[in-house]
Amino acid sequence: SRPAPRINKARISTSLAAMDRLVGAFLLVLSLAAAAEAAKVTPVEQVISLLEKLQVKVEEEGKAEAAAYDKYACFCKEQVDEKLYAIEKSTAKIAKLSEKIELLSAEITAFAWGAAA
Repeated sequence: SRPAPRINKARISTSLAAMDRLVGAFLLVLSLAAAAEAAKVTPVEQVISLLEKLQVKVEEEGKAEAAAYDKYACFCKEQVDEKLYAIEKSTAKIAKLSEKIELLSAEITAFAWGAAA
């Protein structure tokens, strides 16, 4: 009869540790694959995501355009106010100068009649 084989406990322990690492790595790969599968986005979800991003972008652009419009409207109002003031001032000056012209014309006419006499 044959003698019973000797069991090498160190070799079995090393093999079990290697098997544990292999099983752990396999479970990690499975969990990563499951997470990746769960993370996949359907085409509808992609469209919704794109629309949400577009909405945010459009809102930001709208705010920027509103600010630019407000600034431009303020500039226009200032320009209108300045022009109206200049027109009022010039109209008053024209009236004053017209009176002076009439007065001087009358003096010239009176002087011309006085010199002719």
